[in-house]
Amino acid sequence: MKMEEYKGMQACILENEKLEVRIHPGLGGKVASLVFKPAGFEAAAQTNWEHRRPMEEEPRFSDFDSSGLDEVFPTINECSLDGQDAGFYYPDHGEVWSTAMDCEEEEGALKMSFESPKNPYRYEKKLQLKDSSLRWQFRITNTGDRAFPCLFALHGLMRYEPDMRLLYPSSVKEFLNVYTSPELGEDGTVFQVEDGTTGHAGSLRYDFRQVPPPEPMTRIKYYVNGPIQKGVCGYEYPSQGVRCILRFPADKLPYLGFWLTAGRYRGEYNCAWEPSSGFYDSTEIASKNGTLTRLQPGETVIYDLSLSFSMI
Repeated sequence: MKMEEYKGMQACILENEKLEVRIHPGLGGKVASLVFKPAGFEAAAQTNWEHRRPMEEEPRFSDFDSSGLDEVFPTINECSLDGQDAGFYYPDHGEVWSTAMDCEEEEGALKMSFESPKNPYRYEKKLQLKDSSLRWQFRITNTGDRAFPCLFALHGLMRYEPDMRLLYPSSVKEFLNVYTSPELGEDGTVFQVEDGTTGHAGSLRYDFRQVPPPEPMTRIKYYVNGPIQKGVCGYEYPSQGVRCILRFPADKLPYLGFWLTAGRYRGEYNCAWEPSSGFYDSTEIASKNGTLTRLQPGETVIYDLSLSFSMI
């Protein structure tokens, strides 16, 4: 396994003729760099932070570097549960991002794993390259003796460019705004999509194929309103000549969110399509919405995702 220091931490390197990927096992298997070689294009969102291994007993996500592609489990937002799920507490952005994983190479793939000391699950992930695609497989097993409530979402922060275009299934008819902003109005506003691009909520209109400009600074988050039928979305970068297509299992990850900060969060610029197992953002909200996954004792769930690159 090829390794080198990258941003102050040891990184494992996966590489072929099309892609060069640097992965930090010490930060939950974060994809810290993802370069599409034909275009010399760094796709993973970057910051000026040096990666730091969170050493606190309960590290806060907002205190550490948030670049690159990782995943959130067993929640996005911090929450605690009651009722049939009483006794479970999950920190902001879950546990995976701050956990050092055991890793090994197997037939050209990088395999990583850990067992949570606080909650009853074993978490395994495998990353490998095939031509111009990065492929992930996630395996999560309930190791306890009661149902384990959880939410999984890809947290793949991608490069922001002002002229980039967003790709999503043409069958999408509504978006739900989940963060109050000048662009999308109040939290809870539902936009009807007219022509596969522009949505309207009363007099408020928004082009969901575009991203906000770098000025004035903004931050937005919205979801496809309800489960999707086709697990495909992506990004186009016209000035870079690059297209990125994300594929995921819509039957297991049926809820699709989109996050973007254009300077509004810590001065950072990044965005991410976030396929998720629950609707939306926390196990607590997903429970109230009737979309929460509850892994039964001994049950394993598997998620296969891929990010593919091509020239436009």
